[in-house]
Amino acid sequence: MPPAPPELPGPPEPPDRGAVARRDAGLRRVSRLTRWLLAGALTLTAAFSAIAARTLPGQGTSSTSTSQSGQTSSSDSSPSSGSDQGDDSAGTLQSPASTPSASSGSGGVTSGGS
Repeated sequence: MPPAPPELPGPPEPPDRGAVARRDAGLRRVSRLTRWLLAGALTLTAAFSAIAARTLPGQGTSSTSTSQSGQTSSSDSSPSSGSDQGDDSAGTLQSPASTPSASSGSGGVTSGGS
């Protein structure tokens, strides 16, 4: 009959209950600190996003302006083509002057060079 394997010792007993209580209290403090830091980071992220949205230029969905006769017109609601817009057309897509065409090269690739 083969010899029985040696019995594995269990986890060691803590030296005293006070050490366990201090460890648990420290873990609770770290957990609470982590939650507060996460909440603060999310709050700062939202604040910076709001500040950036107000200060950085961008395109709005529509804007209305009042002319001298008291009529309102929507200037950003429909895209326009042509260069009569001046600086306003810088953010819109332009058609190419000519359509792309295939090149007449051989298309061969040499690799290695030896």
